[in-house]
Amino acid sequence: MIAVYFLLAHDWQAMPADLASSTTWGWLDGSAPQAGPVPAANPNIAGGLMALFLPFNVTLLVAARKTRQPLMAA
Repeated sequence: MIAVYFLLAHDWQAMPADLASSTTWGWLDGSAPQAGPVPAANPNIAGGLMALFLPFNVTLLVAARKTRQPLMAA
């Protein structure tokens, strides 16, 4: 959810992606529809939050694969 919020709220024209090939996909070049009047997401804060929650996501993924629950793994 954090990644989706960041992708929709980030101003790609003011701060383009560092990866040059990512702008060729079309949705990171600023032509994607804006999410509305939402505050911009700072890339460092979004990355930090995703890194904070990564161990929890990995643990849930491993548990879902052990119990063979594909919906939980998704």
